[in-house]
Amino acid sequence: MCADAGVAIVTGIDSRDGEVFQVRDARFDGNRLLFVSTMPSTDLTVSQQWRLQGTAVLDFTHTPTGDLLLNVPE
Repeated sequence: MCADAGVAIVTGIDSRDGEVFQVRDARFDGNRLLFVSTMPSTDLTVSQQWRLQGTAVLDFTHTPTGDLLLNVPE
């Protein structure tokens, strides 16, 4: 995440396999960084809100849209 001339720039990369997220609608509302990310391989889309609380605490909300299949070991 960074800002360029007041414009929020967000990139995302899956650290496990290097897949690059598609990120759109990034904006900063003065309190929260809001954006939508999609993982191309699964088409999972997530609306995200990130807010910094203090110097080392990040409060975030992820709202997935569509179906999410979790593979949980027994």
